[in-house]
Amino acid sequence: MPSYEFVPPGERPKKQQNSDAPKSPTKPELSLQERFDLGASHREKVTDWLCQGFVAGTAKCCIIGPGCGAHLNLTQLLDHFAEVQLIDVTQEGLDLNLQAQSIDAEKLQTDVLSDFAGIKTVLGQLQKTSATQELKFHDVQEGIEAAMHLAPWPVAGKVDIVLSTEGLGMALSATAAIVGHQHPSLPDFHHAIRLTHAREILRILKPGGYGILVNQLMSSKVMPSLPNIPEEKLDWVMSEVIQKNGGPTGTSPTQIRDLLLHDQAIKHELAHVHMLTPWIFDTGPVQFAMSGVSFCKASPPDPATSEKEAIS
Repeated sequence: MPSYEFVPPGERPKKQQNSDAPKSPTKPELSLQERFDLGASHREKVTDWLCQGFVAGTAKCCIIGPGCGAHLNLTQLLDHFAEVQLIDVTQEGLDLNLQAQSIDAEKLQTDVLSDFAGIKTVLGQLQKTSATQELKFHDVQEGIEAAMHLAPWPVAGKVDIVLSTEGLGMALSATAAIVGHQHPSLPDFHHAIRLTHAREILRILKPGGYGILVNQLMSSKVMPSLPNIPEEKLDWVMSEVIQKNGGPTGTSPTQIRDLLLHDQAIKHELAHVHMLTPWIFDTGPVQFAMSGVSFCKASPPDPATSEKEAIS
């Protein structure tokens, strides 16, 4: 039976240098287009999730996060939605993905959110402090308080569906690196960032609109056997590996689902929450097991219906 194991970096065997050993032929580096084509099934899956349930030409969608264009078939989105807005974290990443899909940028609403609503500034201040002294309890608490009051995303008006691609994961990983994985306040810090992220999605959604959060669950760099896992076993294997070795820093789909279902600040705004079955995103040099959570923003109660229920 094949073994699908997570290999911690410190336990990976070092490659022995042998000058007499024949050198393996160097694989030609993949072009941008070749790497992009390998991710076609991933983009098809995510794009279909966005388009489902909306009549063509009637809805507005917003996609936000690092390299967000790489996760989507932009031509299909433009054909299906009345408005499409991409918000990347760099202009370079935005341009690169538009180029790979031969999309005219004028057909899209685009924006760059390099500081991701201010979290980079918050973490930068903590990093500056940690460079000269050990972070005190009040330092981290100030960071948590700031993370609860980040700037709004640059989205004009309400949209029908929002896709967040990996920006949450980047913020959570950076927080752990700066604060320290063992810091007792790290779970609270992560909770504050996740909660603010979810609130912002809910803020820009129309009632009845949908939010989808997509993040990396595991990569072939830390789990070399990942590309060999049959798709039908991926969910089971990922669950086993995460239970045994721990999952991604703060972006476990279970953590996000539990936040949405149970946090007093937002649970009343949600109609339902659904965890997406893990899938593979092949980028060429590296394969990623992706995870996701989708949710629906609750519609306000119908006043007429509420009045009838009160009378009865």
